[in-house]
Amino acid sequence: MSKQACLRKDSKICVIRSKNPPEHAQWVYIVDYYLKEAGYMNIDVVDIDKLTCGNQMKDIMNRHYDLLFSVACGCILEPKAGIDVCQYLHEKCDIPFVNPTVRCFDPSREEMKKICILNNIPTPKHAFVYDL
Repeated sequence: MSKQACLRKDSKICVIRSKNPPEHAQWVYIVDYYLKEAGYMNIDVVDIDKLTCGNQMKDIMNRHYDLLFSVACGCILEPKAGIDVCQYLHEKCDIPFVNPTVRCFDPSREEMKKICILNNIPTPKHAFVYDL
């Protein structure tokens, strides 16, 4: 007989987001809306600042949540939290959580170009298109 995890509708859920999300990812940041629509009403939303991520995550751990749901999406070179939250959850968290693994935060092409430029590594001419 297999055990199935069951989240009660009165469970205390924390949605963890990056402070200042990118415009193209705004729809991801309303996960609390969808949780409420599904009947979960005890939901807190915490916007994590990359510079204070560790302290904010410790504070979240002390609030006795039943589930942590992270949509924080910042990579290493970005000024917003994401990979920091991911590492904290995978290394120090004893609360059930929803979050990608650290491998999901591989550098983007833009980040790789920045790394090459910062380290004087030749790179072909390039351009990034953000809006048409």
